[in-house]
Amino acid sequence: QAQVAQARLLLQEALESYRRRAAAREVAPWVLQLRQHLLRVVAVQLQATDAELSPPATAALVGRLAHGPTVALKKLAFAHGLQPVETFMQALLQGRAEAQ
Repeated sequence: QAQVAQARLLLQEALESYRRRAAAREVAPWVLQLRQHLLRVVAVQLQATDAELSPPATAALVGRLAHGPTVALKKLAFAHGLQPVETFMQALLQGRAEAQ
């Protein structure tokens, strides 16, 4: 009995780990689009203020800005599938297009 319960627990953990990795892979194109979007936003803001930032510093800033939303998108995909991620990202990117 105990061995069966332990085997089930190991199987559940392995399945959850696989599902998390699969969700992260599915979200990867959207994460790339999010980072590109943030890079454009940062570039526009820097231009508007005549501020200068080196490309590595800009990339580091975008990485920090994107970290929280990236984690959230992965969790969303794991919990609810890819559709809510797609809906969110399409709305975000559409809002950007309308603002231009």
